Amino acid sequence: MMLMKQFTVKESDRILIIAPHPDDESIGCGGLISLYPSQCDIVVMTDGSLGDTAVIPSEMKEIRKKEFLNAMSLLKIGHSKMMNYSDGELINYPACMDDIRFDLYSKVLVPYFKETHSDHIATYKSAVEAINRLDHTTVELWQYETRGATCDESFYLDISEVIENKLKLISCYKSQVSLYDYVSFSKSLASYHACKKGAAGRYFEAFIPVTGKENSDNDAGVLADLRRKNEILEKWMSLKVSGIELADYLLPRYKSIAVYGCGYFGKMLSADLEQSGIEIAFFVDRNKKSDESGITIVAPKDAVSADVLIISNMNGADSIKEEMNNKNYKDVMTLWELLIKAGTTNQ
Repeated sequence: MMLMKQFTVKESDRILIIAPHPDDESIGCGGLISLYPSQCDIVVMTDGSLGDTAVIPSEMKEIRKKEFLNAMSLLKIGHSKMMNYSDGELINYPACMDDIRFDLYSKVLVPYFKETHSDHIATYKSAVEAINRLDHTTVELWQYETRGATCDESFYLDISEVIENKLKLISCYKSQVSLYDYVSFSKSLASYHACKKGAAGRYFEAFIPVTGKENSDNDAGVLADLRRKNEILEKWMSLKVSGIELADYLLPRYKSIAVYGCGYFGKMLSADLEQSGIEIAFFVDRNKKSDESGITIVAPKDAVSADVLIISNMNGADSIKEEMNNKNYKDVMTLWELLIKAGTTNQ
């Protein structure tokens, strides 16, 4: 086994794991929790109500709560609770951690600061700011992974003896593992970390110390993008709660539909329309050449046509729209414009 920095837990340690959504604590720290359940407290910041756009948020909220309680019942966790902030809106609550007694803990774990989900960034940012306000604190602040391996120097915890227990914790979140195979993902990630350190056949969790040099969370542009993302999600969910589907607007008007951008909102839009019986003709993307969904991806310069092109990108949507208006599309609109039109037409 190669030399590596080890994430160590002392008998005197009291650990707080802060998760943006119910399941993040198990994906990122399920091994740690399984090894030291009585030393770990868990706080989940949001209600997880946007966990599946095909399910009404109020129903999904209850599903996620039951899944969390089920997961926590598997171990004798020190203490666990859900704060129940609205999923996708945590960035709007900068004081969301003011009531947490960070001074009671020796180690606090939060999501990796470069993760792109707004609730993950808000969780990281709020915890850092809250701990920085403490006087003479000795709290160690660590980051855990939920989206994949980081490039930062990590400390490793051997979870080989409890890997199956970690996978059982993740499996409690049936609503999420049915959408994405977090069980296989987490096992593969833990195996990768071990192999990287010359311990093939074993499983490691990786933790990254917060050094104070992380600064992307202070970028005003990042925060503006997160707020815009939340605005789109909130509008989208409000339509669903009102029984309005985007397909209700699109189907009577367009036969062939293309989507610009196969990132977060592009895939979300594709899945939403597919549930309504609409198949995306193709994606338009500058950088990506293939997608796991099997939908064709073309470059913006390619000579293709569709009745409507929906721009899912948040950044530069207006300039993209202007560029694509000169192509072979009968209509071009941004995702935000589609949300507004769908809501207005069905009023």
